[in-house]
Amino acid sequence: MIIEMGVIAMVFFPGAYLLVKASLQFKDESIPKKFINRYTMIHLGWTRALIASGCLAFPGIRLTPSLKSWVSAELACLAIMFWVSFHSKALGSTLLMFSMALIVGLALLILSLKSESSKTISMFNQDLPLAAFLMSLLMESGMGSAAAMQETISALPPRGCAHELNEILRGRELGVSKRELFEVSRKRVPIDDYRAFLNLVEQGERLGTGLSQGLNDLSRRILEAQSHRAEILAQQAAVKMLLPLVLFIFPAVFLIVLSPVILNICSMAGW
Repeated sequence: MIIEMGVIAMVFFPGAYLLVKASLQFKDESIPKKFINRYTMIHLGWTRALIASGCLAFPGIRLTPSLKSWVSAELACLAIMFWVSFHSKALGSTLLMFSMALIVGLALLILSLKSESSKTISMFNQDLPLAAFLMSLLMESGMGSAAAMQETISALPPRGCAHELNEILRGRELGVSKRELFEVSRKRVPIDDYRAFLNLVEQGERLGTGLSQGLNDLSRRILEAQSHRAEILAQQAAVKMLLPLVLFIFPAVFLIVLSPVILNICSMAGW
């Protein structure tokens, strides 16, 4: 049974992955674009509903693209259902396994979204000091805050920080108040350094004070904090490596080094 399940998984998952990847790559040519847009909007709506209900309360979940996680969870759920329908004939066991498939799919979705959220927060922290430094340089050269932010967005990698700043600029173009835009962005991004960045920009635009020096100081402070955290992680790495070294590496080395001596002793003793 386990071998059959492994064979089905080995055949099904690569094929399903390649099929979805090809469909997304050639969506303008081979698959109706409306269908893919509708599929994406439905799953984004489900993600928002789960966030609003409190089921997904991970830091950075509002910045995480959730379509990949939904596709992975649905493929896993469908694979289990396919295997159950192929092997089981009893109605009760089939319904039970279908319920287990839904639970497995939901667990995979939550774990995938949690992993993606942590990656999004990590990449956001990497891009934030660069964004503050670039804005400070551009504003020192005579640009306004909006123009400097636009140029900063084009220079940043197209991911979390750039997308969030772009949402602020789009809101400005649509006539949304700056206070409301900044407040929504603070709720969406649970990072204290980013909130300090928004506070500087909001205060500078409201009071007309210079922003370049404040943004430069913020960028330097964030980089120093990240360097300090990296040093702490490097110091912890030696302690974390101690356990596998003692339990696995050292015994293997001792066996390799002392095995000739042990064999000679055993042969001399007649064992």
